[in-house]
Amino acid sequence: MIVLKHDGVVYIAKCCYGFRDVMARKNGIPDVGNLCVWHPLKRKKRLIATTTSGCFADVLRYENIFPSRLDGKHLVLKTYPEVRSISDFFEMSDERGMYCNIVFAEEDRAFVLMTDGAYLEVENIYPYAADNEIVMALYDMKGIADPYQFLKEAYTSIELVTRYTMFPVAVFNTKNNQVEVIHR
Repeated sequence: MIVLKHDGVVYIAKCCYGFRDVMARKNGIPDVGNLCVWHPLKRKKRLIATTTSGCFADVLRYENIFPSRLDGKHLVLKTYPEVRSISDFFEMSDERGMYCNIVFAEEDRAFVLMTDGAYLEVENIYPYAADNEIVMALYDMKGIADPYQFLKEAYTSIELVTRYTMFPVAVFNTKNNQVEVIHR
């Protein structure tokens, strides 16, 4: 997953092929309802994403957990205890914390709530994977004119280095409810 802020919009890109979306493997068109990124309660300027664990995403998708105020203090004091309670109930955590990070994005802000309750605010880009170095190097080397072109180049670079199939890539944004699918 790559979280990218560009021109007042947050983009969250998720590789579809390596995920559990069988239809994406067959025809290259993902069922975005199966991904770990969604607009909560169909609010077009809000996004939630989990870094891994499709099961946890499925559980959270049906809870009303988006913070009323998107700031670090509210995430730590209100949202984390609520999410942790849900993850404990469904046995998706242990003594160290939850099994995945959660991204909350609204309009031009994005926060990552870590497994242990810590958080970070995304300033420009947040790649979550073993390929962090690839994406960060590409981000540092190239100015972003078109966020979709950058994401395509980033996933192409990851694919070349790791030899894993990355495409198609679903891109959600905080500007609208549209989900763009990037193909190789």
